[in-house]
Amino acid sequence: MPVTTTTAQAQAALAQHRVDPHEAARLFERAAQEYAPSGATLWQAYALLLATPQAQAAGDTRGADVLWRRAHRRLGDGGARLLSDLAVMVRPQVEEAASGEPPTELDQLTG
Repeated sequence: MPVTTTTAQAQAALAQHRVDPHEAARLFERAAQEYAPSGATLWQAYALLLATPQAQAAGDTRGADVLWRRAHRRLGDGGARLLSDLAVMVRPQVEEAASGEPPTELDQLTG
Protein backbone atom coordinates (compact mmCIF):
# COMPACT_ATOMS: atom_id res chain seq x y z
CA MET A 1 0.00 0.00 0.00
CA PRO A 2 1.56 3.35 -1.02
CA VAL A 3 2.16 5.98 1.61
CA THR A 4 -0.09 9.01 1.31
CA THR A 5 0.25 12.50 2.67
CA THR A 6 -0.21 12.57 6.41
CA THR A 7 -2.71 14.83 8.10
CA ALA A 8 0.19 16.78 9.59
CA GLN A 9 1.67 17.36 6.14
CA ALA A 10 -1.66 18.64 4.83
CA GLN A 11 -2.00 20.94 7.85
CA ALA A 12 1.58 22.11 7.32
CA ALA A 13 0.79 23.02 3.72
CA LEU A 14 -2.16 25.09 4.97
CA ALA A 15 0.06 26.83 7.55
CA GLN A 16 2.57 27.51 4.80
CA HIS A 17 -0.22 28.99 2.65
CA ARG A 18 -1.30 31.18 5.61
CA VAL A 19 2.33 32.36 5.88
CA ASP A 20 2.84 30.87 9.33
CA PRO A 21 6.35 29.44 8.88
CA HIS A 22 6.82 28.46 12.53
CA GLU A 23 3.67 26.30 12.52
CA ALA A 24 4.42 24.95 9.03
CA ALA A 25 7.91 23.84 10.10
CA ARG A 26 6.54 22.18 13.23
CA LEU A 27 3.86 20.32 11.29
CA PHE A 28 6.19 19.23 8.47
CA GLU A 29 8.54 17.84 11.12
CA ARG A 30 5.61 16.01 12.74
CA ALA A 31 4.68 14.58 9.35
CA ALA A 32 8.22 13.21 9.03
CA GLN A 33 7.77 11.48 12.39
CA GLU A 34 4.46 10.01 11.21
CA TYR A 35 6.15 8.45 8.18
CA ALA A 36 8.77 6.70 10.35
CA PRO A 37 6.73 3.65 11.49
CA SER A 38 6.01 2.66 7.88
CA GLY A 39 9.68 2.89 6.89
CA ALA A 40 8.90 5.59 4.32
CA THR A 41 12.40 7.05 4.42
CA LEU A 42 12.04 9.21 1.33
CA TRP A 43 8.71 10.65 2.52
CA GLN A 44 10.38 11.46 5.83
CA ALA A 45 13.20 13.23 4.02
CA TYR A 46 10.74 15.13 1.81
CA ALA A 47 8.75 16.37 4.83
CA LEU A 48 11.97 17.46 6.55
CA LEU A 49 13.09 19.28 3.39
CA LEU A 50 9.74 21.08 3.31
CA ALA A 51 10.23 22.03 6.96
CA THR A 52 13.71 23.44 6.38
CA PRO A 53 12.87 26.71 4.55
CA GLN A 54 9.88 27.21 6.84
CA ALA A 55 12.12 27.07 9.92
CA GLN A 56 14.54 29.43 8.17
CA ALA A 57 11.68 31.85 7.40
CA ALA A 58 10.59 31.67 11.06
CA GLY A 59 14.07 32.84 12.07
CA ASP A 60 15.22 29.46 13.39
CA THR A 61 18.43 29.13 11.38
CA ARG A 62 19.95 26.53 13.68
CA GLY A 63 16.73 24.48 13.64
CA ALA A 64 16.62 24.70 9.84
CA ASP A 65 20.15 23.35 9.71
CA VAL A 66 19.22 20.44 11.99
CA LEU A 67 16.16 19.63 9.86
CA TRP A 68 18.24 19.74 6.70
CA ARG A 69 20.92 17.46 8.14
CA ARG A 70 18.27 14.93 9.26
CA ALA A 71 16.75 14.95 5.77
CA HIS A 72 20.15 14.59 4.15
CA ARG A 73 20.94 11.51 6.27
CA ARG A 74 17.65 9.90 5.25
CA LEU A 75 18.33 10.67 1.60
CA GLY A 76 21.60 8.81 1.91
CA ASP A 77 19.66 5.82 3.21
CA GLY A 78 17.05 6.02 0.43
CA GLY A 79 19.26 6.97 -2.52
CA ALA A 80 16.90 9.45 -4.21
CA ARG A 81 18.63 11.78 -6.66
CA LEU A 82 15.68 14.17 -7.12
CA LEU A 83 15.30 14.73 -3.39
CA SER A 84 19.06 15.09 -3.04
CA ASP A 85 18.89 17.91 -5.58
CA LEU A 86 16.02 19.47 -3.62
CA ALA A 87 18.12 19.21 -0.46
CA VAL A 88 20.87 21.26 -2.10
CA MET A 89 18.33 23.91 -3.12
CA VAL A 90 16.78 24.34 0.33
CA ARG A 91 19.93 24.04 2.43
CA PRO A 92 19.79 26.85 5.00
CA GLN A 93 22.49 29.45 5.10
CA VAL A 94 24.06 29.27 8.54
CA GLU A 95 27.08 30.94 10.00
CA GLU A 96 30.30 28.99 9.62
CA ALA A 97 30.63 28.63 13.40
CA ALA A 98 27.16 27.09 13.67
CA SER A 99 27.85 24.21 11.30
CA GLY A 100 31.54 23.73 12.05
CA GLU A 101 32.24 23.27 8.33
CA PRO A 102 33.82 25.93 6.11
CA PRO A 103 31.59 27.03 3.24
CA THR A 104 32.43 25.83 -0.26
CA GLU A 105 32.04 27.73 -3.50
CA LEU A 106 28.80 25.82 -4.10
CA ASP A 107 27.45 27.09 -0.77
CA GLN A 108 27.76 30.65 -2.07
CA LEU A 109 25.30 30.03 -4.94
CA THR A 110 21.67 31.01 -4.54
CA GLY A 111 18.76 28.65 -5.10
